[in-house]
Amino acid sequence: MPMTPILVATDFSEGSRAALEQGVRLAEAWGAELYVVHVIRHEAADEFADLVAQSEGEAIRRLTSAAETELTQELAGLPLASPPSVRVTMGSPSGEIISAVEQSGAGLLVMGATGGSGRRFGTVAGRCVRKSTASVMLVPESQRGGFERIVAGVDFSPASGPLVSRAAELARLDACELHILHVCQVAWESARWGGVPSNAIALEQEMRARLAAQYADQLAPLVSGVQATFEVETHADYGAGLMEHAAKWRADLVAVGTTGRSKIASLLLGSTAEKVMRETPCAVLAVKP
Repeated sequence: MPMTPILVATDFSEGSRAALEQGVRLAEAWGAELYVVHVIRHEAADEFADLVAQSEGEAIRRLTSAAETELTQELAGLPLASPPSVRVTMGSPSGEIISAVEQSGAGLLVMGATGGSGRRFGTVAGRCVRKSTASVMLVPESQRGGFERIVAGVDFSPASGPLVSRAAELARLDACELHILHVCQVAWESARWGGVPSNAIALEQEMRARLAAQYADQLAPLVSGVQATFEVETHADYGAGLMEHAAKWRADLVAVGTTGRSKIASLLLGSTAEKVMRETPCAVLAVKP
């Protein structure tokens, strides 16, 4: 099942406009309900009230009306079969967005990779990735239309199945390449004792064969109908290995999980997901299991 319904959070930045286009594209392709939310910060209303010498209530009314008009204009130029549900609210952006996810039952939250602050994966996006029940897609300003190459990082934990399924859904939609990547560190490279064993090559070949068999058994059935490849990279750092692989293949979407194989691995992989979302220049999808 696709990640539906879809919620787009916009702050009217260029990144948000790209996110809105992507959200509309996916909703139309999947026949999904589309929700759009814009959050007015309390501080903005207070500052506006002071500037125009009006009451806070009147300032909120005028800001809300302006935001609704802006949303209507942005949506008017997009290929929508039916109008989405549009909501303008006031409060903490991350809190209101997470609340909108819960109320809409959204399976996918789409946001600009850079917001009004100009920073990639800022505070609002970070909180949404950590606390939202939906998978989160960050879209850079440069991403327009479908994807051509997707890289999905897997660790063979139970979360890897949903991750591959979501990446495959997008790959099917865009008829694009899907590279499924497992990054690992060979034991003797991380050990504080000894050196490289004499049979290191044979051991690594055995490890790669075991991982390929595990992929064929657990994950390959999820990518039927997709031009998918499975690869193993050895690297000292999971996130860096994933980003280097994505750069090598010129990926325009990287899919990562937000949980790992254990409570400790979950914390590590969660921070890795945030690192990838912050440092990868292309679109990133953080998949919730």
